[in-house]
Amino acid sequence: MKKAKFTPENLEKIKSIERTAYDGTVYTQMQWCRTWADIASYCQCSLSEVNILLSDTGYVIVAAHKDEGYAEIVDLASTDRRMNLREVWDFLQELSLPFTMDARESTSYRMIKALEKKGEITIASSYPHTWGGETFYDLKVVPKGCKVTREAETLFNMGR
Repeated sequence: MKKAKFTPENLEKIKSIERTAYDGTVYTQMQWCRTWADIASYCQCSLSEVNILLSDTGYVIVAAHKDEGYAEIVDLASTDRRMNLREVWDFLQELSLPFTMDARESTSYRMIKALEKKGEITIASSYPHTWGGETFYDLKVVPKGCKVTREAETLFNMGR
């Protein structure tokens, strides 16, 4: 996986992976995106805050809200089960920010729980909910050694 540039080809690759990875579900939210500005709008941030890790079979899209002191994993998808999770974790650690995500119980939630078990992260909060007939967890995650800024401490339930 590599950090992706904002090219038309990469945008189409992301949409193709999303279509395949989420086939038959309600989770294909980026299919309407025609430009990178549309992706930024979907991520609810400026394009300068969008960070993407991409391969031929998977992607991670992160909105790095640095002024607010946190990042949001907007989407993590793969068309096969061989996504290099070490590369994903290294990518997230480079941001040096606590992060939020909506983790699907049958996929990304397992990765998060494995990182917690290894002591790599602390889950500050976890709220289950159902979407499209599946269980998801609204997570607030603090990587080991990562400071929660004053701007993010309320969001991460880490009051001083």
